Amino acid sequence: MKHNNNKKMFEFVDRISEQERLKKALGSNSAKFLVVYGRRRCGKSRLIRQVLSSHDLYFMADQSEASQQRALMAKIISTNIPGFDKITYPDWETLFDNLNVRLNDKTTLCMDEFPYLVI
Repeated sequence: MKHNNNKKMFEFVDRISEQERLKKALGSNSAKFLVVYGRRRCGKSRLIRQVLSSHDLYFMADQSEASQQRALMAKIISTNIPGFDKITYPDWETLFDNLNVRLNDKTTLCMDEFPYLVI
């Protein structure tokens, strides 16, 4: 067990085949929309975070209003694209259009708890 900021952090074990499948899909040169599903509290989010690289983006949606969700996602994206969060995005299409135009490198954007974004 590893300790991090007084929180217990357990080592990630097993799920080798799942990690390999995700890495293979993420390593492709074509754009993809991947869905990871399963019952609650079985480690899906941890699995995803395990396979993302340091330059990939991970966003955890919550039940806040769409405008706040877009602002939070823009803030996460700004870690890779400085200033991305300086714009107020009126809708998701505008945010994703701007992201698509401004990305120079292959990047994975993980939107965890996706159903909260479409409510």
